[in-house]
Amino acid sequence: MAPAPLETIYLHIGAEKTGTSTIQRFLAGNRLQLATQGYCYPSAPGPENHIALAVYAQDSMRERGLLNQTIGEVSAQSLCAFQVNFEHALEAELMAARENGCRNLVLSSEHCHTRVKTVSETRRLSALLSRVARDVKVIFYVRRQDEIATSIYSTAVRVGYSHPLPDLRFGPDAHRYNYWNACQLYEESFGRGGLVVRQFGEKTYEGGTLLRDFCRTVELDWDEKFAAPERRNKSLDGTAQGLLVFVNDLRDGPFHPKTGRHRPALLARLQEVHVGTGIMPARSQAMAFANQYDTGNERVRARYLPDVPAPLFSADFSMYPEAACEARMSSDTARVLVDALFHDRPDIVAAFEASLS
Repeated sequence: MAPAPLETIYLHIGAEKTGTSTIQRFLAGNRLQLATQGYCYPSAPGPENHIALAVYAQDSMRERGLLNQTIGEVSAQSLCAFQVNFEHALEAELMAARENGCRNLVLSSEHCHTRVKTVSETRRLSALLSRVARDVKVIFYVRRQDEIATSIYSTAVRVGYSHPLPDLRFGPDAHRYNYWNACQLYEESFGRGGLVVRQFGEKTYEGGTLLRDFCRTVELDWDEKFAAPERRNKSLDGTAQGLLVFVNDLRDGPFHPKTGRHRPALLARLQEVHVGTGIMPARSQAMAFANQYDTGNERVRARYLPDVPAPLFSADFSMYPEAACEARMSSDTARVLVDALFHDRPDIVAAFEASLS
């Protein structure tokens, strides 16, 4: 006899920079503990981030970066083959999980928000998940858009971005920041009752923390035996970001984002001594950027969070400086910083000096 279908699938789609990595590490690190409550966090879509779900949803070659990362050579044939293989792998894992008592499934990838952009793509996800569960709930955490953009900048400079300020050049219809459009996209495929919108922020969490809030949202009992996820990528201060922008802009050298042999060492040492508030746009710029999403944010609040008083997000922008302080650094300042960071590694200091000549 085939095992009974799952009761509920919880599909967590972000948004980006709302603690998604923390949630994913928590779920991946507690797979055995989750199983005692009848929950499964599968590995077929990915060991932590279920990026394969976003790839599976694709209906074109539009997201080439994502496709290159997961399936290699990008073609209609390779994407189709991936989709077929992924279905088989996921269904096999779920079959085994159900035989072991799994009743509920949790899936998580912010790429299902940022890279899934058409109704046909959300329908593909809905069709896949609805085949194996009686109910599917989509969970979407939202955060004020200027805060998202600033946090994205912090990550971007780590991986090679060399612009001196967060990128606020997006308009009101930008897919990443227009939450109303994203909600409507998923509601069309999963139904109004299938979309659960949550606010990101300590003042709004049920249970006081993001992880407790998430567990309550997926109806998972909090267990004090849950393993806490490792904290990675602490926020770097403006000095650290300035140095990264400087080395990112060099043609080569020991800290080059793609070829630099000592790039990991630089990031590790910056996280030891340069943690804090990073580069921020001017207050007026942040306000103008955030305000263009006010109409959509109010629609999200009224439809999905009617008990939350308007506005959906705080109107406090006091954390921003009056004038932007760009991440620009002279070579002399960069030298001083590298000398201090690698005072015990003259070989790295010498390699950096050579890259400046």
